[in-house]
Amino acid sequence: MSCQPGKSQSASLTWDVNADTGTLSIQIRTGLMNEDQTNRDWNWVGFRLGIQGEFNDFQDNAIYCKGLDVGVTTRGELFIGDPGEASASSPLDYMGEMDLRIDVKSVRSLFFSVTLSVHDPITGKVWESVPERFYSQSSIDR
Repeated sequence: MSCQPGKSQSASLTWDVNADTGTLSIQIRTGLMNEDQTNRDWNWVGFRLGIQGEFNDFQDNAIYCKGLDVGVTTRGELFIGDPGEASASSPLDYMGEMDLRIDVKSVRSLFFSVTLSVHDPITGKVWESVPERFYSQSSIDR
């Protein structure tokens, strides 16, 4: 799957997770398709958590819901929340192929923790991570 710079979005509606206690781990292999630096300011790749629309329909959820964005910007900065506010003391130098992993743990069906990390696709070594953050179910802007 590839997206061009700008406001294009692509949704892969693969998982439907309820609020029960448990864990969810998702890992994708991603990277930039070219080394052009001109469009790296406003793009990112990652996941959107907690989307649920008015009609509880997968299309309504994907199109009209905000949720919690989690990912890596094309500047190499990891984020949980608003990608426009992403910052890193040490952004990734390498934006080629990488594994992006998210771990979500539900705590008593009331709160959940989110951890984000980027790994070397060959060795699995962690290159960068965002420390675990906690959210209430109601704090996600749906």
